[in-house]
Amino acid sequence: MHIQYHQINVCELDREIEKINSLSGGRNKVLIGLEVTIPEISRKLTFNIDPQHAWSNETGITCIEKFRSFLPNFGKMKEKELHVFFLKPDLDSISAAAILDIYLENPLWMFQEEIETRISAIAEYDRHGRSRCGFSHKTKIPRGLFMYISGWKNNIYDKISLTKNWLLEGTFKDMSKFNRIADKKFKQSIFNSKIEIIIPKKIVFIRSPSRGACGIGYKYAPVTIALNPSYRFGIDESRIYGKKWIIAQQSDGFIDMSGILEELIGIEPGWGGSPSIIGSPQDKPSKLLKDDIIDIVERKILVP
Repeated sequence: MHIQYHQINVCELDREIEKINSLSGGRNKVLIGLEVTIPEISRKLTFNIDPQHAWSNETGITCIEKFRSFLPNFGKMKEKELHVFFLKPDLDSISAAAILDIYLENPLWMFQEEIETRISAIAEYDRHGRSRCGFSHKTKIPRGLFMYISGWKNNIYDKISLTKNWLLEGTFKDMSKFNRIADKKFKQSIFNSKIEIIIPKKIVFIRSPSRGACGIGYKYAPVTIALNPSYRFGIDESRIYGKKWIIAQQSDGFIDMSGILEELIGIEPGWGGSPSIIGSPQDKPSKLLKDDIIDIVERKILVP
């Protein structure tokens, strides 16, 4: 089986769709999306593993968990050419690609206890730090791994290789160095973040150009509205920068997240997510204003 990985450039969708059309014409090719939320692309793929953005009964299932259950199907594709597409590579989707690599080398590895534990830790993290069993996972994911995967300049094959090494061995080359850099960036993130309490002990607004805003917000309130005013959309020279919104709740029941999502989609199509966390469109900057977002969230509070 030959595998190629592709990162979709949201700033050149016509070219990306043309590329996918050229690939989908071949009988020997299988096209798989990992969390591809753009309908014009996802409907052209053979499969799209995207459980958390479907808002169904499976919203507690992450990409890596869903993809893992899909692994036995690859036994029927030995003579196929596999193309895997990422919209926004994150630890969950990159880990799915990593376990495919592990599985194809030796399916029995997937049943080793240490690998099982690390897969569970990634899944819990992607469920917003919540275990379906109700307790926090003891396995800590290296901060440097998050940092490397979020780096848009880093090669996607290198991201998969690094994640594969951690899943198999619990470490990777220069892990301590990457952890130190990640710590420094997190401190910078806190310094560069502006925090505004909207409703004490209920809603906080965070304006930050860095990742990790929700973690900062939860120190002040169970519901975080986060704005990255200069989020990068796309790759290479065609990339653009603009507003990216995140609305998250520390645990279910603080806000009516499905109601918020429905109202936001009516104003700005392309919003998506799960009961834990939703976000503005991934293919273009949001046009919504701070006051509009806050007003909608305030009206959907469930706790007295």
